[in-house]
Amino acid sequence: MKRNLAIILAICLLLACAGCAKKVKHAAGDIQKIEVRPVAHGDESRVFTFDFDAGLWTEWYALEVMPFDFAGSIGENGAWQTHEMSEKRIADFLAAAEETGFLDWDETYAGGSVMDGTVWELVITFADSLTQDIYCFHAYPLTWDDMAAAFYNLTKTQILEPIGRK
Repeated sequence: MKRNLAIILAICLLLACAGCAKKVKHAAGDIQKIEVRPVAHGDESRVFTFDFDAGLWTEWYALEVMPFDFAGSIGENGAWQTHEMSEKRIADFLAAAEETGFLDWDETYAGGSVMDGTVWELVITFADSLTQDIYCFHAYPLTWDDMAAAFYNLTKTQILEPIGRK
């Protein structure tokens, strides 16, 4: 009886503490990859992937939304182009990510329903293979525009659309 009670208490303690695990705190320098997926009207038509170890970023477009002046590869499932990122631009981006608290963004930002809005998904992969997912549904973190500028400075392409919050 005492043994069963001890087992039950141990299980209850484990279950109660299952949500007590602390989130691993990463630094911007731990970022290995970032994938940005803006989804307009429920249709995933663009994906931007950043590989900081390789110093490369790739833009992918569904064929129906491919920019007119696109100079990349075109295949059956879409069009893509890979670009280099300089060490300085990567360092500046990671410094901006640290300064703006990019890694402290909440997992979900949700606002009112907007019929023609864009939903954003960002997936950050760290060197230890852990990931951080961020979803923005018509609501955005306070430092969204700062990170939009950081992505632009990294790529000279508008990856995150600024929302005009300053």
